Amino acid sequence: MIIALAIASFVLKGRHDLTIPSGGVSPDLVKEMNSYYGISEQMFLERFHIFYEKGAPIKKERNIMEFDPRHVEEEGKRIIEFGIKLVEETGNPIIANIGVDRIVRAAGEEALRPLSSAQDPVRQYRGLMFWLVKPTLPWIVERLAPIADIHLKITREHGCTLLYGIKPRTPLYAIQLQPNKAPPIPDLIRIT
Repeated sequence: MIIALAIASFVLKGRHDLTIPSGGVSPDLVKEMNSYYGISEQMFLERFHIFYEKGAPIKKERNIMEFDPRHVEEEGKRIIEFGIKLVEETGNPIIANIGVDRIVRAAGEEALRPLSSAQDPVRQYRGLMFWLVKPTLPWIVERLAPIADIHLKITREHGCTLLYGIKPRTPLYAIQLQPNKAPPIPDLIRIT
């Protein structure tokens, strides 16, 4: 809910998105989520650049590119260079959202090095990068948290979606969709 809104905002301003989807997220789901916020199919094909591991059983479209997890360092450099080229061509920063669980599953612990390397160009070119980490491998969070600028945790308790900041420390917020609103806009309700 929160990341899709940020991505749509970036893209609607003429910027590009680089995505390595989290596990269980298909290009069709990315397209559907962003269509709620006014992203047309044409805009999706032009401004979303989705990277999947080589051989993944997905429908190929012109905005879907493969990466070879056996060569994660080189592929990481290629994706970073692709992002820099987009920034230089458009004059706009990019947004990147990386499903860390997917690249670690495909490439192992070696996948964390390119993630760390991507931080410098993202800052230099005024971009924004989200690392999406599912709790499947807790050691990933322990390795990435110290180098992240902001570390937010989203969890579900008693049927309620909760958000809080670990770095910097923030209060606890409930995430609730505004009723009868299209597109879906989340409200953050501070829990005291």
